[in-house]
Amino acid sequence: QIVDALEGKRLLLHGRIIPSLPGDLERMSEVQETWKIAAWKTYTQYGPDHSSGWWLDDEQTGRPFLEKVRASGIRTVCCHKGLPLPFPLMGEKNIGYKSCRDVGPAAKANSDIAFIIYHSGFDPDLRETAFTPGKPASGADSLIQSLLDEGIGPNSYVYAELGPTWHTGM
Repeated sequence: QIVDALEGKRLLLHGRIIPSLPGDLERMSEVQETWKIAAWKTYTQYGPDHSSGWWLDDEQTGRPFLEKVRASGIRTVCCHKGLPLPFPLMGEKNIGYKSCRDVGPAAKANSDIAFIIYHSGFDPDLRETAFTPGKPASGADSLIQSLLDEGIGPNSYVYAELGPTWHTGM
């Protein structure tokens, strides 16, 4: 109600969907109808049993999610990558899912969807330095490398977001 009362577009809502959670894919239409969302928000590091995440480009979870995104008509996905979720939300096995290695393949296969990568893969346990092509396994470099590997250039449809990382980086 508060958002509706504001003049202009001052606040855009995201509909949180974690496709690995039972029933979340099925409730996308309800979320869209109820909240007038502008984007879909998701966390690949989170799984229903706190011991397994998922990838944006995997057959079982990521691809069906992106197909439902396309069908919804709301073609912006905001995906948290990098900064780990707090325990107990994320089990130790999920830590690898903070890598952006899946962003390039998912984006290439879904060029009609905009991807906003929250935290840009920033890893507080990794010293971020100048980008070296071909070497990154995690951190913001994993996002850059993933896009380079798929031929997705700057100013395309994948956006690196750094807002909350400044606090950690400083």
